[in-house]
Amino acid sequence: MYTFQEIVTQKSLDNDVSFMFVEGDRDLSFWRKVIPITERNNTQIIQIRSLSDLDAVEGGEKGRLILLSNLFQEHGLSERIRVFVDADNDYISSKEYTESVLLTDFRDLEAYCFQDACLNEFFETGLAKSNIDVQKIKENLVSLSLPIGFLRYVSEHEDLKLPFQKSFDKNGRRKFMDRKQPIIDRSKLVTTLLQNAKVSVKECDRILGTLDDLTKTFETFEVRKIIQGKDWLFFLGELFDIPSDQVESQLFLALDYDSLTDFTNVRAACDFVCAA
Repeated sequence: MYTFQEIVTQKSLDNDVSFMFVEGDRDLSFWRKVIPITERNNTQIIQIRSLSDLDAVEGGEKGRLILLSNLFQEHGLSERIRVFVDADNDYISSKEYTESVLLTDFRDLEAYCFQDACLNEFFETGLAKSNIDVQKIKENLVSLSLPIGFLRYVSEHEDLKLPFQKSFDKNGRRKFMDRKQPIIDRSKLVTTLLQNAKVSVKECDRILGTLDDLTKTFETFEVRKIIQGKDWLFFLGELFDIPSDQVESQLFLALDYDSLTDFTNVRAACDFVCAA
């Protein structure tokens, strides 16, 4: 465990040392594969919960990382500090941060797995299944996950605080899913979220209209910047009768980490860590 002041003191004693802070265990595992410890040049990669004196803020671990970035900037230390965080809705919102904040190239870390090579490896090696139409699977996952992705944005943008976690508890997404299509029953989903948030269900039609507008506006937008990993991982598990936690671990095992430096922000993080 560290305190913020201990990091500041370490920086003052050794100006060449650098830090990249990340959200959690999955992020640490991800970066161990992308940048092995032997390739890091006087740079430590630390998860945010290792800082014991940084108060909880709105936005969870990402919020704490953004707060940390601002604190380092106030102390004039941002040049040797980076935080790598999930973009969440920031690409849709066109939200910008200081240069010390690196966003995932898509909505979240799981989105790096939403590519043909990784999914093919997942099916062929992880599940020992051949002749899987990966393009069709991706289309189905987008069909199921995109409305939820837009709903997450609407909830944040309008400060509705829709309780997705509560509504999706115990495989809750399943009750909104039509396996035959496959599609999401948007009306049922929005109504359930409004009820659980204790917001008038009269808002349902307006929100559905907003979803239609967003679908048109972002028709050519990169879907990996909209769909959330937890959503499409769950639906992938549902389509193949696999628990979503097993889907996650298998996908990250199937990921070609050497290829990730083709992505702009992963490359920027690598350049910072290896050249610091």
